[in-house]
Amino acid sequence: MTYDPQDPEGSATAADRGTRSPVLGPPAVVVGCGMATVGFAVVLYFEIRRGS
Repeated sequence: MTYDPQDPEGSATAADRGTRSPVLGPPAVVVGCGMATVGFAVVLYFEIRRGS
């Protein structure tokens, strides 16, 4: 969508109302992947200890 001078309210923006900030997306992905990695490492650690 492009800018329409007849309808300035209907123009698209990078972060329109109702959307999340593009700044918060990448850190959320990094934190989520880090938490998944830590969880996997904990499960793997206890599985290895139990098998010994």
